[in-house]
Amino acid sequence: MITQHMRNRRGYWYYVRRVPKDVRHLEPYPFIVRSTNIRVAHDPRGITATRRVRELDASQTMYWDDLIAGRDPQDRHLFERNKKIADKYSLPMIFGDDLDKISDEQFGSRMRLVEAYRTDEIISTMLGVIPRQTIKLSQLLEEYTKLEEATLATKSPNQLKKWRIARETTVNTFIEIIGSDVQLGHIERSHILAMRRHWTTQVANGKLRVDSANKYLGRLLAMLKAVCEAPQIETQNICAKSLVK
Repeated sequence: MITQHMRNRRGYWYYVRRVPKDVRHLEPYPFIVRSTNIRVAHDPRGITATRRVRELDASQTMYWDDLIAGRDPQDRHLFERNKKIADKYSLPMIFGDDLDKISDEQFGSRMRLVEAYRTDEIISTMLGVIPRQTIKLSQLLEEYTKLEEATLATKSPNQLKKWRIARETTVNTFIEIIGSDVQLGHIERSHILAMRRHWTTQVANGKLRVDSANKYLGRLLAMLKAVCEAPQIETQNICAKSLVK
């Protein structure tokens, strides 16, 4: 059951990974070593430890992605922390000016929690202190891949390769069509319609079948919808029905 980056060290299961080349200049050490705090004796086949190692690896990969993209990894940490708190109290995440838009009832609920706990975490979550997450189109596939991790784990290497190539083609074509690597929150309905016109033209010229054109559009909309919902990025209803007729 032992998975990649998983090692038995001094009777405990550890997450051990060499720092990738493209981020070594940003890390002080060549290896990342973290304990799962799970004893090998209690989990000899590494079943529980495997899940923990995969969680650690996903978190570490996101951290490196943020560094490479020039984002502050702390922003993601704060966002995820605030989202957990908001979910705990069954309240939606809010950001900045959103506080002025919520109902008096919601505002009262949030202020009661602030008054009751008075912690930085509660205040930040209830008053929408942190900024929205910013993700560019060029980062869309990586973010979507993280969300689909469980499903992708069941695919063979060849299936994974085909899955990724199909979505890379879709994203790269979209960036080329609209002429800019925009943030997801800046995508407009007109951008999606431009993508639709592109594939419609391909169909009209006999270069593509209608069902293939719809697959390209469907992949794009599925990625945008999933990634935008996860960090709560506003998308101006871009995912409304846009299939080629």
